Amino acid sequence: MNFLKRSLLPVLLLSFVAGWMQTAQAASIAWRKDLKQAAAEAAKTGKPILVQFTAEWCGYCHKMLDETYSNSEVIRQVNESFIPLVLDADEHARLVEAIGVSAFPTTVIISPQLDVEGKIEGFHRAPSFTQRIEPFIKRPAARIEIAIAPPAKPEATLLNQPIRPATANLETAPPAGLDAAPPASEPAAAPSDRAKSGSTTATAETTPALNVEPAPVAFDGLCLVSLLNARQFKPGDMAIEYEYRNVTLRFVSAAARQEFIENPTKFWPLADGHCPVATVNLEQDTTGDVRTVAVFRGHLVIFHSLKHREEFATRPGDYLQRLEAIQQARR
Repeated sequence: MNFLKRSLLPVLLLSFVAGWMQTAQAASIAWRKDLKQAAAEAAKTGKPILVQFTAEWCGYCHKMLDETYSNSEVIRQVNESFIPLVLDADEHARLVEAIGVSAFPTTVIISPQLDVEGKIEGFHRAPSFTQRIEPFIKRPAARIEIAIAPPAKPEATLLNQPIRPATANLETAPPAGLDAAPPASEPAAAPSDRAKSGSTTATAETTPALNVEPAPVAFDGLCLVSLLNARQFKPGDMAIEYEYRNVTLRFVSAAARQEFIENPTKFWPLADGHCPVATVNLEQDTTGDVRTVAVFRGHLVIFHSLKHREEFATRPGDYLQRLEAIQQARR
């Protein structure tokens, strides 16, 4: 019995030491000190390199290493998503000059292809730093929620949607260029600036016929609330509409329409429904096809094609950052 205990003791000690080492490693940044080693790891893993330029004489450099990089969330983000590399600026003066580092501390994100993707200058506390490095995290395609599956029933698709006969409670817009003159025996429908409820009390005497082109129906008439909340393609009802940003939106119910009205930015697609990949690549046609819709970080994203969606999945943070820069330049 004593012999068995003595033989098991080294195994138990080794297991304890291994577990302790893993815990200690997880509780700190696994800094690399060699640029070539970090570049080789980045090429192998596909992770970008996070380079922290510091200097012995820089007080805020030490403060950032001691405080910001000791935060548990920063440790998790950096160790999981980057190859962390710390370099002394004085010892790597040529690299500092080549990259264009002019302040310390500075964090530089370098792609596995050794392209500079971004710089974060100055000292940042943990909450600010995690937000700033988030766009550079290269998530695999599986992290993007391609959440909209084709409808199970063919009749539920827009292309196969049956034509419904007009009823007394259904408003129908006239073809462009034609007067909306109602039949003599029926009242005219009053134009609505925002929402249509499916009923009207206006009469032909109080509302003259107008030659006004109706706002186009957006997103193939699919209900945005159903797309985001239920992850389903559901054609909206022509009697339940809402005009937003110069287009007409349709909803499956009055409750869905009200939910949109109360928080339109939640349901409105990224980039107004234009493809972020086509926009960033400066393609001539950036119009999104709603059949390619995906949900990314809680927002609807519509792409020009499935190929564009697959490309976005490879580096979403990069595309979103470049898209934001393009949008700011256009304002």
